[in-house]
Amino acid sequence: MNTRITIKSIKISSYIRLCVWAALSVGIVYGLISFVFSLISGSSGGTEVKIVSMTITGVPAKLLLLLVVPLTHAFWGLIFSLISYYPFMIILKRWKKFTIEGEFEINQ
Repeated sequence: MNTRITIKSIKISSYIRLCVWAALSVGIVYGLISFVFSLISGSSGGTEVKIVSMTITGVPAKLLLLLVVPLTHAFWGLIFSLISYYPFMIILKRWKKFTIEGEFEINQ
């Protein structure tokens, strides 16, 4: 059953959690797509991952895409949430409400 709730204010910790989970989800999808395309390209497209001064190539680099890409997106989601929290709160104060729809569990 879908319920509509109106957000009038949100704590920064909840906003960060929401942004990081959303970015991680995008990172997982992008990492899977990158991994599949790197497998399809085979030997014609040499996958190469550089970590500081170490360079990883071949199949280990392709597998590393599955880990590195989602974690990188989650990190940037954290940075984005820290930068965008106060502008988001200003928008909420100006428009008075932000309504979302979904299944929610209320803990008090």
